[in-house]
Amino acid sequence: DNVPHARASHASLIYNDGDKQYMYVVSGYDFDNPGFQNLVSYEFDRNMWVEFLLAKNSDIPQQRYGHAVAEHEAKIYMYGGIMDTSITDELWTFDINTRVWEEVKDVSMALSSVRNEPVAVVGHSAHIINGVMYNFFGHSPVFGYVNYVQKYTIADNEWCVITGRGAIVKGGYGHSSVYYPDTGKIYIHAGYSSTEASAYSLTDTLYAFNVADETWEILPSSGQYKYLHTAVIIDRLMLVFGGNTHNDTMHSNGAKCYSTDFMAYDIECQEWFALDPPKLTQNIARFGHIAEVHNNNMYVFGGFNGLVLNDMFVYEPGICSSHLDKDSCLSSREGTTCRWTNEAKCESPTDAQTKEQHKNIEMVEGPECQAHREESTDSVCGQFASRTIMIVTGAAPGVRLAPLTPAKAGHMP
Repeated sequence: DNVPHARASHASLIYNDGDKQYMYVVSGYDFDNPGFQNLVSYEFDRNMWVEFLLAKNSDIPQQRYGHAVAEHEAKIYMYGGIMDTSITDELWTFDINTRVWEEVKDVSMALSSVRNEPVAVVGHSAHIINGVMYNFFGHSPVFGYVNYVQKYTIADNEWCVITGRGAIVKGGYGHSSVYYPDTGKIYIHAGYSSTEASAYSLTDTLYAFNVADETWEILPSSGQYKYLHTAVIIDRLMLVFGGNTHNDTMHSNGAKCYSTDFMAYDIECQEWFALDPPKLTQNIARFGHIAEVHNNNMYVFGGFNGLVLNDMFVYEPGICSSHLDKDSCLSSREGTTCRWTNEAKCESPTDAQTKEQHKNIEMVEGPECQAHREESTDSVCGQFASRTIMIVTGAAPGVRLAPLTPAKAGHMP
C-alpha cells in the first residue's frame, strides 16, 4: 500500500532535518485497523510516505487518539489521549535518529503547580518552546473540561500545572492551537467547553497565551462554533479549516457534523473573514484531520466524514503579483497578505523581504486593516482566487479521488 492507514484524531508535527522537511503523523483512530502502524512520515521533497522500522530494543506505545505531539532536538514528545476507553497521562518520547520509543517516568512536580500530579486529558494541544512542552486544556475524566496549562520542562523532567494570569479563559476539547513566533503567542480557537457546572457547548472564542509572561488575552470571536478543526499560520494569517459544527445546541441548529468552512484571522488587524471553500469535484468536508505548513502551503491529511480518511490535499494561497493596483494588493486576504513596493508591484511577503534584504526595493506599504471590508469576497475571488490543488495519497473505501500527483511508497532505510 502506498499510503498510511486511514485515521482520525491523530497528531502531527513538522520536523526539519538539514534542508529536508518531513511531516510526522502519530497514531490516531480507525474503525477497521486497531493495530495499524502508529508512526509514519511524509517527505515533501520526494512526495513519499515512509513507515518507521523501530529499533529492536524499542518499546511500543499503545495506539491512542486525541493525544498531542511536539518535537524538540530530534525527539517527538507525545502526551495524553485515549487508549481503548481510558484517558491517559502517559508521556512518551520517540528518538528520530535511534528510532526508539521510551515512556518518561519518575517525573517531579514543581512546588508552584496547582495539581500534585499531571492531569490525564484528551483533545488537548501541545507546543514545545525553549525546552518547555506546553499542553493546553483538554477533557479530564476527573475534572471535566479543564483550563489548565500543563508545562513539562524537558531538562528538569518536571511538570507544573498552571492556569495562567490575565483574562479568565474556559478550557475545552478539540480546539485548534498554533504558535506564532513573531508575537510570541499561542492562539487557541473554538472547541467544546463547559458553560456551567452541568452544561457544555461549542464555542467560537479565540484566546492568545503569551509564552513569556504566561498571561491570557481574549481576542475577537470568529462567529463559527466548531471543534476538531485545524489551524495553521501563513504570513500573519491564521487559516482555519473544517471541523464539526453540530452538537444539538442553538449554535449548531441544522449544521453538518463535518464542514468545509474555511476562514482566516488576521493577527495584526485582529479581524476575521471568510475564504472561499475548496472548489473540487470531491467533497473534502471533514473533522478530526491534521494540517501543517510546508513552503507556505497548507497540507491537510486524514480525518472523518462518515468514513475514516487517508487522503491528503494542499491549499496554495493566492498570487500577490496578480494584483495590479495598490488598493487591491493591500486589501487582499486570499490565504496570504501582500506588500506594495516602490516598484509599483504587488509582492508576496517572502519575495518582498528577499528583495528588500538585497536592497533591490523598499517596501512602501504593508497590508491594510479593515474592520468592515466593503469588497465582497466573491468579487475578487474570480480574478485573484487562491488555488486549491488535490494531492492524492489514497482514500478510505468508498471515497473516489481523481489523482493528480500520486505519492510513492517508501520504507526507512
